[in-house]
Amino acid sequence: MFALLIPVLFALGAIVLDIGNWYVHKRHLQTQVDAAVLAGGPEFVGCFINPAYANLAIKALALEYAGDTSRDPSTVDPSFTTTVRNPQVQEPNDVRVALNSSAYWSQGDPTDGSTLDDTLDPDSDPLTPGDPCT
Repeated sequence: MFALLIPVLFALGAIVLDIGNWYVHKRHLQTQVDAAVLAGGPEFVGCFINPAYANLAIKALALEYAGDTSRDPSTVDPSFTTTVRNPQVQEPNDVRVALNSSAYWSQGDPTDGSTLDDTLDPDSDPLTPGDPCT
């Protein structure tokens, strides 16, 4: 009886480990998103002083802390750092970030995010699509 139950116990153990791994990665992805939002948050003060610079600073800081290894923050503005912080634990190259986008990332999209960023336009003003300050 014990010999028949060992494969079942191993299978249940494997399922438990896989589900635990899913939860760990889900939690880390949420941490990456939270870090990106909190990093860009203090720059919203600049929206009242210099909105153009504040928009760039918010986007660059969000990219820096979001963990997208294919896009460094200097793609938004060369004066910002090229450091990508908070990478994913096991598969860091699988994380992609789209800033203020009305669509999700798909397989054929370029890795620089240029086709997805700033496509969300909440105020319906074509001059300020996707700007964090608006």
